[in-house]
Amino acid sequence: MLLGALIGLVNGILSFRLQGQALILTLGVGFFVKGGVQILVAMGTFSAGTVFGVVPPWMTNLASMNGKTIGLPIPPVVIIWIVASIIIIVGLRLTKWGRHLYALGGSRLSSSRLSISERGYWIGAYVISGFFAALTGALLLGWSGGGFVGAGDIYLFTTIAAVVIGGTSLLGGYGGYGLSVIGVLILQIVTTVLIGWGLSWEAQQFILGLLIIPMVAFTLGRHI
Repeated sequence: MLLGALIGLVNGILSFRLQGQALILTLGVGFFVKGGVQILVAMGTFSAGTVFGVVPPWMTNLASMNGKTIGLPIPPVVIIWIVASIIIIVGLRLTKWGRHLYALGGSRLSSSRLSISERGYWIGAYVISGFFAALTGALLLGWSGGGFVGAGDIYLFTTIAAVVIGGTSLLGGYGGYGLSVIGVLILQIVTTVLIGWGLSWEAQQFILGLLIIPMVAFTLGRHI
């Protein structure tokens, strides 16, 4: 988790200093970290560095829907999700920090006139995002049962699409965690229907692409 927060810190500093497209810069740093991990793991071996070890039982229990919490039949991953959701929603909607963050996303000029610390909030958002990204990666590791650098690659496009479809603006200033959950549910329903039709994985991706593009365009159009 701390390493994820540290990577988020680097992302935040680079994004603030370079003032480039935050999404592209973040993806670039992600590819850099991924490649670096593969190189380090492959050192002294004949492997490509993509698989490295087996997940311990406690982590599998943590991420599995069949896991137990203190002996009770309650999956720990559900509790983690509920706690994280409360923290995120309360933090964004009911705190001064969250309101200032929305203000910064909506208009950097206006936030500076309100004496909001642009650098502090900007970098802080990246640090928190990096922490939760690392937490999600750890849960995905426990769910998959093995270490694989590219385990989350298949979720990259759909994650961004779900956020936008839910109504969150990639330009900042509008959106929320609850809206992103709605976007995830919409994509999950579509995926379930496609699987029920017996379509191949390739056909599912093709149709999802056809559906996601106009949905994203429509959502972006509402906030222009």
